[in-house]
Formats: sequence, structure tokens, C-alpha cells
Amino acid sequence: MVERAEARAEREGRHGRGRLRFRAAAARVARERREARKALRSDAGPGATMGGTALGMFRVDNRARVAVFRIMHSQAMEYVVFVVILAHFVTLVLLATSGESTRAISSLSELAKSPLRAIDAAILCVYSIEAAARIFSLGFIGHKHAYMSSVYNQVDLAIIAVSWLSMTMQWHGSDSLFTRVRVGQLRFFRGVHALKRFKLATSVVFIAESLQKSIVLLRDVAAITVICAVFYALMGMGIFGGSLRRRCVETTSAETARMFYTAVSDPPLFCGDVGNLPNHKGYVCPGVYDSNSSLFCSDLVGNPQHGYQSFDSFGSTLLVMFQTITIEAWQDVMYPIVNAEYKASAAYFVTLIIVGTYFIVSVFVAAVSGVFLRLRREHQMMLRSKSRNGASSDDELESELAIRKLIRRLNGGTGETLASIAEAALTRKRMLEEGDNDQTRAIPSGVARPKRDRLSERINHPYFDKMVRILIAANIAVMALYRFDLDDTKKEYLVIAEGFFVSAFMLEVILRGLAAKDIGRRIVTFKPTNEDLMLVFDTGVVAISATVMWGKGMNLTSLRIPRLFKTFGPAKSQTGVDTINRVFKSLGSLLSLFLFYVAILAMYAVLGMQLFANRDAGLEDMPRLHYNTFPQAMLALFVASTGEGWTDLMFHGVQITNAAIPFYISFFVLVNYIVLNLVIAVVLENLELRDVEKTIVQSEELVKRTVKMAMRDQKFVDFMERARVKFKLTLSGRRWTVERAHRLSPWLELRSETERRISKAIEREIAVSLVQKATSDTKVGGEFVLCESKFVQVAPNSVGDDMAPAGADAGGLTVCMKVRVGNDSAHALGNSTTGKAASRHNPIARGGDDDGRVEIIFEDAVSKATDFAACPALPWYISDDALCIFPSSGKLRTTLRRVLRSRWYERISFSFVVVSVLAVLATKPVDQINELQKHVDTANYAVCGFFLVDFIMNIIAHGLILTPAPFVGRVWNVFDMAILIIDVMIVACPLILGDAYTRYWRRAFNMAAPMRPIRIMTRVTSMQRLVKTLVVTLPTISGIIMLTGGMFLAFAIVAIREYGGTFYSCNDLMVMTKIECVGTFVSTGGDIIAREWNRNLFEFDWIGSAMLTLLETASLDGWIEVMFAAMDKTGVGMQPRFERNWPAAFFFVAFILIGSFLMIRTIIGVFIHQFGLISGRKLLTERQKLWHDMHKVALSLKPMRMKFLPPRGLRRVCFHIVNHRSYRAFVLIGVGLNAALMATERYGDGDSVLAHVRSIGEICFVGVYLIEVLLQVSAAYPSVRHYFSNKWNAFELTLAVGSAVTLQSKAGSLRDQIGRPFRFLRVFRIIRHVQSLQILASTLLLAIPSILSVMGLMLIWMFMYAGIGTQIFPNVKFGEALNKDANFQTFTSSFLLLFQVITGEGWRQYMYDLMVTTPDCTHSEASSDCGFPDGAVLYFVTYVIAMGYVFTNLFVASILDHVTFGVLREAAIITPKHLYDFQEVWSKYDPLATGFIGAHRLGELLRDLSPPLAVEFRGALLEKSPVFREQAERAAALWRRRIMYESISIHVPGRGIPFTPLLESLLATKLGAAALSLAERLARQKRLRDIEAWGAAVVAQSYIRGHITRRRLRIERSKRIAASRA
Repeated sequence: MVERAEARAEREGRHGRGRLRFRAAAARVARERREARKALRSDAGPGATMGGTALGMFRVDNRARVAVFRIMHSQAMEYVVFVVILAHFVTLVLLATSGESTRAISSLSELAKSPLRAIDAAILCVYSIEAAARIFSLGFIGHKHAYMSSVYNQVDLAIIAVSWLSMTMQWHGSDSLFTRVRVGQLRFFRGVHALKRFKLATSVVFIAESLQKSIVLLRDVAAITVICAVFYALMGMGIFGGSLRRRCVETTSAETARMFYTAVSDPPLFCGDVGNLPNHKGYVCPGVYDSNSSLFCSDLVGNPQHGYQSFDSFGSTLLVMFQTITIEAWQDVMYPIVNAEYKASAAYFVTLIIVGTYFIVSVFVAAVSGVFLRLRREHQMMLRSKSRNGASSDDELESELAIRKLIRRLNGGTGETLASIAEAALTRKRMLEEGDNDQTRAIPSGVARPKRDRLSERINHPYFDKMVRILIAANIAVMALYRFDLDDTKKEYLVIAEGFFVSAFMLEVILRGLAAKDIGRRIVTFKPTNEDLMLVFDTGVVAISATVMWGKGMNLTSLRIPRLFKTFGPAKSQTGVDTINRVFKSLGSLLSLFLFYVAILAMYAVLGMQLFANRDAGLEDMPRLHYNTFPQAMLALFVASTGEGWTDLMFHGVQITNAAIPFYISFFVLVNYIVLNLVIAVVLENLELRDVEKTIVQSEELVKRTVKMAMRDQKFVDFMERARVKFKLTLSGRRWTVERAHRLSPWLELRSETERRISKAIEREIAVSLVQKATSDTKVGGEFVLCESKFVQVAPNSVGDDMAPAGADAGGLTVCMKVRVGNDSAHALGNSTTGKAASRHNPIARGGDDDGRVEIIFEDAVSKATDFAACPALPWYISDDALCIFPSSGKLRTTLRRVLRSRWYERISFSFVVVSVLAVLATKPVDQINELQKHVDTANYAVCGFFLVDFIMNIIAHGLILTPAPFVGRVWNVFDMAILIIDVMIVACPLILGDAYTRYWRRAFNMAAPMRPIRIMTRVTSMQRLVKTLVVTLPTISGIIMLTGGMFLAFAIVAIREYGGTFYSCNDLMVMTKIECVGTFVSTGGDIIAREWNRNLFEFDWIGSAMLTLLETASLDGWIEVMFAAMDKTGVGMQPRFERNWPAAFFFVAFILIGSFLMIRTIIGVFIHQFGLISGRKLLTERQKLWHDMHKVALSLKPMRMKFLPPRGLRRVCFHIVNHRSYRAFVLIGVGLNAALMATERYGDGDSVLAHVRSIGEICFVGVYLIEVLLQVSAAYPSVRHYFSNKWNAFELTLAVGSAVTLQSKAGSLRDQIGRPFRFLRVFRIIRHVQSLQILASTLLLAIPSILSVMGLMLIWMFMYAGIGTQIFPNVKFGEALNKDANFQTFTSSFLLLFQVITGEGWRQYMYDLMVTTPDCTHSEASSDCGFPDGAVLYFVTYVIAMGYVFTNLFVASILDHVTFGVLREAAIITPKHLYDFQEVWSKYDPLATGFIGAHRLGELLRDLSPPLAVEFRGALLEKSPVFREQAERAAALWRRRIMYESISIHVPGRGIPFTPLLESLLATKLGAAALSLAERLARQKRLRDIEAWGAAVVAQSYIRGHITRRRLRIERSKRIAASRA
């Protein structure tokens, strides 16, 4: 027995040990598998995962493959790849510079003699081995982790293939373009991946990847752009083909001009008729009407710019269009076309710039910015998620070491433990709470404060910061006094003062460096803060400036100006200081963007050197910029990126290779339209508010808006009373205070109390509405805290001002807003009624920003708050009687108010405004004879008389000033009155003054008359709203404008020291100094000329001229002239020499980068942000933006008529054809082929075979279009009129009929000109048959009204300046820019010139030409052709700043304010496609598109409607668990009940349920209350409470009526049964 038990125990022991061994083996296998899985993934570089089968034979467990994977995708290998790529980049630069890349090599011995070529070949071999190893480890294709699944690998393989092909062709002696170009520099971003552990490198990589992803999301925007470009190109070819060939040439007669010429006119004169007939179109050459001239029109010269600038072919037209859209030298194309055709031809270029530059490019910029911001936000959320999910072991170790260091520091060497320190701290806290301050001093804190902490506390003290700012401001003021021509004594004083300031700054920097903690570690680890970067910058600036004390270097302390605007510590939200702080926080992202920009320049610089280096010898028009060296190539591309002179570089490059055109166009699009505009996106990203901040600001703005609406009726009385009290206090010598004002004015006290009560009532109602859900599950009363858009109830006194409640998220920064909900609020919550909260047919509060809607929402709150102040007494001087004689209730005033509000009177008034504008257009300068002057005078009398009567009617109807709502109470009425005064003076002054009415008086009134278009703004509400938003926006960006001005001032001070007095030259180039520039010299033409020491038009002699020159440079108009002058400077009083000071380019490059690329675009970003805040768009959360966009689309949708199947016969066949799924593809292919056929047209090929093919093809296409129209008309059933109800059908019918009528017309005839638009407009048919393009076009059309308001405002501003310029500068002498085409001699030419100035092209030269003075012009009392120097500067600077930096940016702001890009293709909750799907489902139940369906059919419609607008009833729910299905069905039932209840409220008696309100209800229900703005949310909450009660009442009523009916039927049936039995 015992033996048996021992044997059993031994077996159990073996089994137990066996189980342990099995578990250990299983754990080991699991660990090995985990390690294997870990080894199969790598985060080094772009990241890779080994999976699938490589090359069809190597599986995942292949040891060789695993080993290669671990080697090739390790971090060490990434560093090796980075070094190789960097070495290859340097090699390519040296190859392009030396010219060895063009020399053919046919043997290895020759290759060995060229070290650079050998290194290039060796690196190419390394690339090939690397690619082969990666293909072996990952597999080529076949699974999602294969080599070709990565974009970087695809680029690498393409680079390797192209490089080998290029080398092979060169090996065989080929010298083509393909052999010179190496594309290895494109691997640069692949190499940056090796450094992605560093923050800057990661940001650069992310920018590249974001742009790659955004291209896919923006293909619809690109498609719309291509369609518009094709339309304008076809139109340009048809209208201007061959126009630029015609120029005035030197020849013997008009007949010989068609055969030969001896020379082309200088400057080139484009002409209109080669027949040289007088009074024909365009410019007539002088030889036609002047016998002394030998200039005649000829088309033998050819097109300008080596034949590439023309409208003769589709490609050249696209090139000219692109040049025009980029607004670079576009006037050099427009004015020749105007001279060659008609003046009306300028409309083509003006509309092209408006549509292309100001709309399509703005849409593209807005789209890129929007998509970039969304991708960046997703990237940051992903990074935060990774950081929360877990940190690496290195981070954990670093955190542990930091904690141990903190404990050692807390112990302070005193021997105290952490527990004793905590006990002492708790004791101090308890005694402080008890108020025993004396005993707390005796208790040790446990921590001895280090000296660095005490120093840091003093350094960061506000007084120290204020003292430093005072020193910086004083230093700048002293440095701004410097001039190059100051005497030596004053210069010594300035040097002493500057030495003092430099010493003070050195002491400050040393103290800040000592007080900075761990700054060295943060800089070494590439994790510096903005304060660290600023300290490093200050240290470098002060160190360089300190060398001035030893007579060397340059004083750069003026560059510390940003320190005046940087504040350390928190700032109040939505203030100028807060905006500047947010801008400073974006410096890190901007630095990453700068590195990305430099990388693009470097890659294109290498490519440019390969294309153009050392290949332009002997070519004409040699530009100063070239690609012979890498620095020169970088400078040339930097200049091209500014948009200045890139066309000259391109047209020079086409003489070398045609590849110059795609080279420059791709570079310009990538850099100017994408990369540089990402600065705006980065600024907008840092200015963006969080959702909780948006909710708080929405509530504050809602309160302000509601109070303003409630108090608006008597706001003018408030203004008058404040002015009276202010005047009285000023006379008595007392300061204004609220208490004194209330003592002196009971009216102001009463109004202040009313405003306070209204605010409190509205805040209480908003708080009750926001916490309604929270109070449903808690007791009444208590405090609620809004923390990150979530309300948390807390116990009383448990939340401090800076403490979040327990229910809030503890991670990260939490912003909280405390609200109090008491019993009265809860009572109001349960018993509030809506009154007129929403219209019966509008379930959603449309336009939550509507003032009327806001007033209705809080009608009850406002009425209760104002009950105590009913009928307050007006001040003694305010009367209800107008002009003290017309009572308010009198019949005359009532009738006049009704007349002034009538529609017909508004139309009459607007017609007189148009007449007044036409009178200004017909007015000529005072020195010119005007044939229309009598008509102008008649119009002035009529306009003055009408608006004088209008003024009298208004002051009688409303009173002038001393009534509650007088005429002058509105600002727009004040503008009207001011313009009326001008009109009266224009009419009355000639009669009153008589002979004293000189031309100076007339010129003054002619300059004031252009103010008349302001009356348009006073009558257009949308423009008033835009102006109001603009006026409120501008002061809010004053801080960033001042910062930009400060940066300009800093660079101006440096420029004065460096370039003051050096922009002078002698007209004799052989002279070396100013002293030698005397006497005369013989010119190259043999003339004797007096030597003159001339000053450039731009210079840096003093602070004013330096600031003006830098403003011109920042506008990027002709700035390279200033840079070249600085590069040629030799010294004060010295003759400039070619590129004697080449490093001067760095100064201007730095200024352009900071002043134009950074600061100007920062102003644009801040302007767009503030504009969005004021308009309310920027206060919307992401969900609210989605609602805003989708709601606009929903309002634009109309019911779609259902297509009925005709009866059997021909019509049914036509119906099946036009509704076949291949029909759209057929139409798209046909329109594409037609456009391609029209694009083959070339000027002068009228008799070619291709022209006959086009003619036959046009006939065929017109026939197809007519057949298509007939098919669609035949398929329309039951009536043909339904065909015309679709606007697209009418459009296509017009095109088909117009093309057929003008078919086979003679070229140049009237029929041909009429038929051109019908051919060109066909390309827009593509939009109809591509749904995504149709959705995008419909979305963009929603922004058109706002765009038109912006354009109207710009036109009014241009109109005023054109009228003023026509009167001031009509007789100024022509100069370099002013000529017969561009001048101020007529209003039309002035307007066209100012439109050119808007684009920023040529304005500085126009300004210089208008500054001409004697002796370069003639001045006398009778006539003068001199300009006005100060007036010209003021005129152009104000115009350029207003138009170039304010109004033009309103385009982007308006587009961003109306459209949220990025949701058009994203997997959003709701997209426009879902709304179009609802439109299709609706058509089944409303086939005739009446806009209504019966209430009995609503249930069927909801069942047919698919998610996301509807809730799934079946289908996917059948596959779910019973519990989930039950909950989903319950939710669907609740949703169905809600929609049914809302449909009851929107039901129109006799018609049914309307289309738009039902769609709004479905949309709002799907997106939820969080998608509505605060005003809309409150309105909808009130609405839903009424709907629930109403719907419940209707349902209960139906049950009761059913019960009564059933009971009555039972009684009647019982009676019938009883009667039958009887």
C-alpha cells in the first residue's frame, strides 16, 4: 500500500515537473514569437513591415531575409543612407558646376580620370544595392507591405532607373537633355527620414507627406481649374490669334511692309492692321498719317519672347494665361493686345485675373490651407495618443532620473527626508488656512531656494522686463537718428550712446543666461522653447554688436525689436498681446516650413544647374541671374519664388532648352501657391481656439449681441446723453467716472441697470440651456463647471478659480467656466415657452447670427428684465417731434416713412446713384475740353435736386438730431449727408463765386465727386455688413501690424548704416569717385556730355527713405533692382562696380524671408483669423463647421423632378438611351475630344489638312449635340416643358442651337465672332456629368455673393482713386512706366492703371514717374508736366496697402468663411453626396417636384432613406446580437418619433410636408445639438420642447378620437343588432 502511494506521488511529481517544463517552453515560444514579430517591424526611416513572400520564394521565416531586413531597416543604416544621399547631393552640385556631366565617357579609364563622375557612378551602384536588398527583405509587389507600396521606394526606384538610363546613354556618346539631368537630389526627403528623431526633421517630413495627401483631396479643385483654363485658352486663341505678330517696323512704304523691313521700332509698338488703313482697329503706326515717319505695321517680325509669347497655339496661350495669373509682367501682354486689337480687349485680362488670381487661386490656397490644417491636426492627435499610450524605456528612465534629482534637490543637503518635507508643507498649509501667519514663519519649508531660482524670479519680474523694453526703445530711437552725412561730432555722440546700450544689453543677456535652467540640455537635444530661441538670438545679436566697441562689425541691436512685443506669461484671450504670443508660438512650425522651402530650392537649384549652367554663352538678353554656381542658382530660384522676374528667366532659358517652361511653372506652382501659403496655414493653426474656448466666446458674443439688439432703439439718446455729461464734467474739471455720470444723468443710470438685468437674464437662460442635460439626473441647484465642452456638477465651494472639478479630464490643460443654476433657473427651464422662437415652416433657426432671431430667442428674458423700466422719460432736449413741428404720429411723417421704405423708391434712388457715377465717368481733367460738360452739369443738377429732396424727406420722417432715432443716428446717413454737401457745393459754388470760381476750385470739387459711389454701400446691406466687419477687424490686428512695422524699422536702421550714401553713381562709367565726376566726357555715340553725380530713385540715406524702399521691397515689385544696386556698391562717394559686394544679397534675402514671406503672410493669417472671429466662422467647432456647410448646401437644393417612363415607341427608346449608365461616359468623351480638336488650332493653318479635319469634326460634333438635344427632348415625359425646367438642359440647348446657327461661318465675320462663345463654353458641360465636380461647383457658388460684395468694395475704392488721379496727374510727363497706354489722362486709363497696381506690378515705377520735378520737367503757370513727389508717395502707398494687403485678402477670407475644404472627400458624418441622395429619394414621392409630400407618405420615405441621414431599421442590424438589435430598434423608434413630431410642426395645411424643412430636421437630428451654434442650439431646444408637447398632444388626441370613434361604432353596432333581433 505504501509502495503504491509512493509510486503515485512520484508520478504526480513527474507530471508536475512536466507541466512546469511545458509552461516554460510555451512561455519561451511565445516570447520568441513576440520578438520575431517585433523584429519584423521597423520604425526606422519611413518604417517597414516584413510580410508575405519575397520574390515568390522567400517566406517570412527565412533567416537570410530576416537578417537583411534587420540590417537594412535599422537606425544605423538610415544614418548611412543619409550620409550617402548628402554626399551624392554635393557630388551633383560639383558636377553641374564643373561641366563634367556633359562630357561623354566611353571607357572605365576615362571614368577614372573624372573623380566626380566616378563618385556619381559609385553612389548609383550603392543605391542599386540598397534597393535590391530592400526588395529582397520586403518583396517587390504582391502584398500591402511590399517594396512598391511605399511612395519613397517608388521614387527611389524611379531615380535609380532614370540615372542608369542617363548614364548608359552618355556612355554611348549621347549629349541630349536626358543625359545631363540627374534626379538623385530628389532623394533628399528620403534622407531626412533618418533624422526623424529630431523634431525639426519630423516636421519637414510631415509637411511633405501632408502635401502628398492633399493632392488627392484637391483633385476636384484642380479639375475645375483645368476646365476654366481650357475655356479661357480657347477664347484667347479665337480672339487674339496672330495679334502679337503685328508691330511697327522701319520700311519704305505700307506696301513694302508686307515684304521686308529694316528695323523694329524702339520701343516696340504693336499695331492693329497690316493693311495700314487709318481709323482701323488698334494702334495706327505713324507712317500712315505722318509723311515724315517710316514706321508701318507688319506681321513679319514674329511673336515676342522668341516666339513663345502669343495666342497662336493652345500651348502658348496657356503659357500667357499662366503668366497673367501669376501677375508677373502681365501688363506687357495686355497693352500690346490692346494696341493690336481694341481697348475692350483689356476685359479679357481683367476678368482672367479676377477669376484666375483672385478666385481660383484663392480657392486653391484656401483648399490647401484647409486640408493641411486638418491633416496636421490628425497628426498631432495621433502623436498625443502615442504619448499617452506609453512611453519608451528611455523616456521612463529619464523621468525616473528627473524625479530622483528633484528629491535630492528638495533634501538640499540638510538630511531631511521627503516625508519630513511633505509634513512641514502640510503644517504650513494648515496654519495658513487657520490664519496663523506668525507661527508659519517659524516652520521650515524644508527646501533651501537655490540662488538661480532667486535670480530667475528677479529677472522675470515685470519691472525688469519693462526696464529692458525701455532700453530697447531708446536704443532704436537713437539709432534711427543716424544719417550717412552727419558731422563727426554727432556721430561720436551716437557711438557713445550706442556703446552704453550695448553694454546694458550684454549685462541683461548674461543675467538671463544665468537664470535659464537646463537651456544647454534643451538646445543640445533640439528641444528648445521659444524663450530659449529668443535668448540665443539676443545673445548672438549682442555679441556681434559688441564688436562695434572695438571699431569692427555692425550694430545689430535694432533687430531686438520683437522683444518689445513678446510677453512672458499668460495674456487675456482674444487680445492683441494674446495674438502676438500665439504667433510667436508658431515659430517652431515656421522654422520647419523654412527648412522645407530651402530643401525645395536646393533640389531645383541642382536641376537648374544641370539644365542651364554654362550653356548661355552667345545668347541675347543675358539676365544677371544665372545657374553657373550653386549660390547663384539658389539666388535665382529665390528671386523666382518671389514672383519677380521669373518670366525673364524662363524665356531666356527656352533658348537653351524647352524644358525651361515646365521647370519654372512647376517650381512656381509648388513654391508660390503651396509652400509659401502654408505660412498662413501655420499661423491659422496656432490662432485656432479650442472647442471649449469657442463655446465660451460664443456665449459671450451672444449675450453682447442680444443686449445690443435690446438697447438699440434708443442708442442715439445714450450717445447724446454721454456727450452731454462728458462735456459738463470737462467744463467742471472733473474726470469721467460711472458714478458721476449716473448722478448727473438718471437716464444713463436707468439704461445701465436695464443692460445689467438683461445680461444677467440672458446669461442665466444660456446657462440653464447648456446644463439642461446635467440637471435632468441631479438635484435642482448647485454649481456646474464647463470643462472641455462637458458640464460637471460639483459641490458648493469645491471649485476654485484655477481648479478643475473631479469630473474633468486631468490630463493636459483644462479650461473651465463656472455657471450657477438655482431653483429659479430650473423653474424657468421647466416652464419656459418659445413664443415666436421659430417659424412654423422653419424648424431650425436659420442664420443663428441673425439679429432678429437672437431677439426672438430671448424675448421672454428681455421683456422680464425691462419690465421695471417701462416707458422711461427721455432727456429734456430729446423730442418725438421732428424739427420740433412734425409730431411722431402725424400723417405726414407716417406717409414719408412708408414712401422711404417702399421698393419703388429704393429703385428710383439707386438709379440716381448710377446717374451720379456716370457723371463722374464723363468728367475730364480741368485742363481738357469736355464735349459732354453740359450733360455732366445737367446730371449734377438732377442728382443734387433729388438727394436734397431725399434728405428733407428723411429729416421730416425721422428727425435730424434731437429725436430718439434721428437721421444722423446711422453712420451711413452721415456719409449720405457728407456726399450731399459735396453735390450742393458742385452745383452752388459756380453760381455763388462767379468769376472767382477758378480751375483750382473746379479741380477740388472734381476730386471730391468720386466719393459718390459710397452711396452704393449705404444702400446694399451685404456691403455694409462687410465694411462693418472690416472696420472691426483692422484694430484687432494692430498689434501684429506694429510688430511688422517694427521689423521694417529694424532692417531700415541696419540698411542706413550699411548702404546709406552708396546708391549714387556717375554717368561716366570710367570715373571711380564723386570727386572725379566733374567736367565732360565723350559718350559711345560721340556726344559730349557733362558728368553728373546722380542718386538712384531708391536709397537708404535716412530713416524715411529707408522705410519707403523696404516697403517697395516687401511688395516684391522690382525689388531685385534694389538688391543689384546693393551688390554693386563700393562705398560712400564711390562709383559702383559690378557685384563688388555680392554678400549684400543675404541682407535682402533675409528681409524678404522675414518681412514679406513671414510678416506679411502672418498679417494675412491674423487678418483672416480675426475676420472669421468677427463673422463668427472661426468660433465654430469642427462639427458646427460641418453643419454650416451642409446647411448651406441643403438650402440650395431644390426638389428634383422624377423621370417618367414614356409609353412604348420612339420616346421610350430615347428615354432608355439618355438614362443608360454609359451615356454620361459617352458625353464626357465627346466633350473631351471636341475640346482636344479645338486645341489643335494654330494661327495661319487655315488651308492645312488639320484645318479641314477640324471643320469636318466641328460639323460632326454639332450634329451629335443636336441629336443629343433631340433625344433628351423626346425622352421628356409627359410634357416637353419639363425638359426646360432643368437649367443644364437650357444651357446645352443654347450651345447646340447657337453652334448650329453659326456653323461654317467665315473667319473674322460677325457670325464667326458670335459663334465663338458657343464653342468655348462646351467645356463646362463636363461639370454636369461628374457629380463630385457638380457638388464642388455648387459649394463654391455659395461664396459668390460674398465675393461680389468684396469686388464691389474694391471697385468703389478704385473708382475714388481713379477719379482723384485723373484730376491730379493728367499732364505729368511720360517716363519709364508712364506712356501712351498707362497714364492718368482719362478715367478709363486711370482705372486700368490702378487695376494693374492692385496686382502689385509696376506701381513703384509709376510712383517714381509721378515724382518728376524740375529740371527734368517744365513748370509754368499756364501749363506744367511736372509731378507731385509727396502726393505721389502718399497716393500710391495708401492705395497699395489698402488694396494689396487688405481688400485682396478678403477673397481668401470670404472663401474660408463660406467653405470648409477637406470635408468634400473625407469620410465625414455628412457629405453633400448624402444630401443629393435625399433629393433622389424625395423625387420618388414627389415626382412633379412640387416641394411637398403627404404626411401619410413620410413613413415610407424614412424607410427608403439610407444612412447617415436615416437610422438603420434592418439590413445590417440582422447580423447583430439580440441585445444590440433591441437597443438599435429602440433608438430608431425614438428617431422616427422625433422626425414625425417635427413633421407635424412643419406641415403646411392643404399641401403637405415641405422639402427643405424636412431635410434640415434630418440634418440637425443626425449631427446633434453640438453641431449647432449657441444661438441655433437655444432656438432648436425651445422648438423641440414645443414640438414634443405638441406631438404628444396630437398623438393623445388621436388615441382619444380613436377610442371615441370605436365606442360610437360599438354602440351603433349594438343598436343595429338589437334592432335586428327585435
